Amino acid sequence: MSESNQSEANSQLFMNELTRAQFDLFAYIRILLRSVQDVSDVLQDTNTVLWKKRELYDTDLPFLPWAKAFAYQQVRAYRQKQSRSRLVFNDKIMDIFSEKLSMERYSVHASFDRLESCIEKLPERQRKLINARYHIGEPLEVLARNMKCSVNAVSILLCRTRQALLDCLFAETKGADNETA
Repeated sequence: MSESNQSEANSQLFMNELTRAQFDLFAYIRILLRSVQDVSDVLQDTNTVLWKKRELYDTDLPFLPWAKAFAYQQVRAYRQKQSRSRLVFNDKIMDIFSEKLSMERYSVHASFDRLESCIEKLPERQRKLINARYHIGEPLEVLARNMKCSVNAVSILLCRTRQALLDCLFAETKGADNETA
């Protein structure tokens, strides 16, 4: 096979891997960023970087962990650009999530199942707050007005709720790791 044909075949194989990974990359980035529009932007940037770096990919290694490493860097770059906005998770929490999610055996579908399970375990007030803030996208001021409390009180409750979810996710993940070990 000529060098041109080999390069074209490699590009096609790479494109197939990249296409197959889109859902997992979207889900991975979605966990690290709040806004779906932000996720779409970062995924597009990630795809561009991956395409430019396709010659560096070792086909003997799994594609998804390699791609997630680039996605993580794109998330960090995006968060740096957006640093004037209030962040949902600090960098330490994002690093922990990223490390856990980058493991090859870690299934995105399983992580969503675990997150749903952890949300169901929250008290009703916290479940409603999570839904209003992250699914509907209500601003803190609106949440505070609806809950008849201060914005600071809502921020504290959100922080405690995120910590409870994080603790639950780690416990659920640890339990799943023990089952597979």
